[in-house]
Amino acid sequence: MKGIYRIAGPNVPIVGGAAGDELKFVQTSVFHNDVVVSGGAAALWIGSDKPLRVIARHGWELIGVPMLVTRAEATEIVEIGGRPAALAYEEQLGLAPGRLSADKFWDTSILHPLGMLQNDGSSIIRVARAKTADDKLTINGCVPPSGSAVQVMSGNADSLLSIVEEVASAAILGYPEAAALLVFSCAARKVIFGERAPEEADRLQAAAGEIPVFGLYCCGEFARSVGVLGTHNATLTAFAL
Repeated sequence: MKGIYRIAGPNVPIVGGAAGDELKFVQTSVFHNDVVVSGGAAALWIGSDKPLRVIARHGWELIGVPMLVTRAEATEIVEIGGRPAALAYEEQLGLAPGRLSADKFWDTSILHPLGMLQNDGSSIIRVARAKTADDKLTINGCVPPSGSAVQVMSGNADSLLSIVEEVASAAILGYPEAAALLVFSCAARKVIFGERAPEEADRLQAAAGEIPVFGLYCCGEFARSVGVLGTHNATLTAFAL
């Protein structure tokens, strides 16, 4: 259970794996009580007398220029601006087209995701996990459809940690009597944090004060807070209960 953290109070440490442990994506499973299921889904229905404010922030910063997705198929962006997607992406990073080899692609792309530009000026993060031999980009999560505006982003441990207190405070705002703060953080964030991974949980609990924080690192976050797109990559999502 590497990458899972649970905080039951201000002084309870992270559990479930030492900071800096390598995350290896082997398979996906869900559990309910004592049953573990592969290829299934688990759902929790929460009844509340007031709206639950879902907060999603990421800490990534825009670089380069906005580009238009001109062709997307299945899990891949095929073309950006009428050109092979990987070549257009590499150009925004100042690299000669084709210089970024497929076997080294993830080392760069995890620090330079695509931001899908939204009407309110925000960006929804999509990480390209691989590039194909014919220069397509394989995307984690929902693929930006043709006609989407995207922009290459950049970040590091400092910028991704800088939004932690804002997430906790905004989720609790207007709900000081909350019994818990439920948090979902993308596993890619833990990879970027490395040995600093405990800071995210520590800072969340410090911002929440006496409200217990519970959460885990996961593969993708669902938070339809703006528009119709509900999945995020490399993002921190929280709400108070």
